[in-house]
Amino acid sequence: ADVSCVDTSGKFMIPDVGNKNCAYVRNQDPDLCEGSGKVRTKCPATCGKCQDAHEDDHDQDEHEDHDNDDHGHDHTDEHLKMACDTSDELFIEHIDEIESFCAGIIGNYSKVCPYKCLQPMQVMKLYYEQTCPGMIKNKSFAFVEVRKVCDLEDPHHPPPADPADQQDGIEILPVSCADTSGKFMIPDVGKKNCAYVRNQDPDLCEGSGKVRTKCPATCGKCQD
Repeated sequence: ADVSCVDTSGKFMIPDVGNKNCAYVRNQDPDLCEGSGKVRTKCPATCGKCQDAHEDDHDQDEHEDHDNDDHGHDHTDEHLKMACDTSDELFIEHIDEIESFCAGIIGNYSKVCPYKCLQPMQVMKLYYEQTCPGMIKNKSFAFVEVRKVCDLEDPHHPPPADPADQQDGIEILPVSCADTSGKFMIPDVGKKNCAYVRNQDPDLCEGSGKVRTKCPATCGKCQD
């Protein structure tokens, strides 16, 4: 992987959020990746920014002699680096990404495959098919695979979001991808706005369909 493709291990200051580390971003508030360049720089693995880290690294481009290295696609070889062992660090990282970024598919309220969900899914598909055939598939991976929302056959292009796909009684994503600006009533919480959800309680996105509808950008529900 690229030299710069390792999350910073310690805590760092995130504006409006406080002193946090990459595990916080990954588990509690993955939207920070979109909102803050600093978070993307500090947590490239969490934010799925690895495949383009080479753009910052041209000077010290010490790639392992990939003469024909098709820059930007190195993440598709990640399955070759993983051991056939569920405690392997890269294995855990990819399953974490699937559980974070494919949450809408796993939770049955989205039929759109975000690119950040597609990437680890493709790596794990190759891993199960080529690196470790016969290994029991992780249940989150298997669930997303069965839904057939993500195009796992084409590792380099996210599938286009087909609006016709979103009519199956699954929540239809708002066309406009802007958060509602005013406050609205959230059950058990009170009158709040999307900034509150983003900064104070991002879990409301998971718990409330109303929050997802009112704050599609905050909740990462826009079609990428």
